Amino acid sequence: MGMGLYGVWTATAFLPPPGATPDDLFAARHVFAGNETYCFVLRRCQVPTLGNLRTAAIFVDGACSHNGGGRRGIIPRGGCGFITNPSPNGRHAFALEHEGPSGGLYTHTSNRAELRAAVAALQFRYWAAGGWERIVLITDSQYVGRHATHWLREWAQRGWWSYTSNQPIKNRDLWEALSEEMGMLARQGCEVSFWVVPRRWNAVADAAAKSAAKEVGSEKFLRAFWPK
Repeated sequence: MGMGLYGVWTATAFLPPPGATPDDLFAARHVFAGNETYCFVLRRCQVPTLGNLRTAAIFVDGACSHNGGGRRGIIPRGGCGFITNPSPNGRHAFALEHEGPSGGLYTHTSNRAELRAAVAALQFRYWAAGGWERIVLITDSQYVGRHATHWLREWAQRGWWSYTSNQPIKNRDLWEALSEEMGMLARQGCEVSFWVVPRRWNAVADAAAKSAAKEVGSEKFLRAFWPK
């Protein structure tokens, strides 16, 4: 992972073998990680290829109805979902808040919902305390996966300004929140990686996010998510 240069931390890109699917690489298992945890664990047969870090995977996604703005009086509503295991208890979803972590109010978009889901997944447990050395966030969002690994530090170095659009970087509040979560894990010896996959491989998280987008969201930003 990238060190906290320019005040931000970056993730690594998860590089699977060609053609490998999440089911090929991760198996749902009960493991002891401080307490018994049911999660997607890197298969032992993949250790020679992908390293011997103790690795868990989480599927994350976001959705937004009427994405792009409240045309004709219709207000966009975002939803976030993340999947920690295949059981009903592993399906977590919530409506996107109107307030961001910095206290500002923001219009809902699919990008904000996808980014928020990633933040919530990392907040969900004390992953490093459970002995995990790498968390792989599986997403179908190029926006989240590519920028978390390649552009986050570049933006911070430029003062969070886009030279392409000549405008401030959008969703800075959530990018900084994601960086903070990744930094806390990195300092505890746990790497965060992103794996961008086709949408069909992320169908459960996608369905959870779409369902949550139909709910009424909290006005206030929720600081953490814990197991029920």
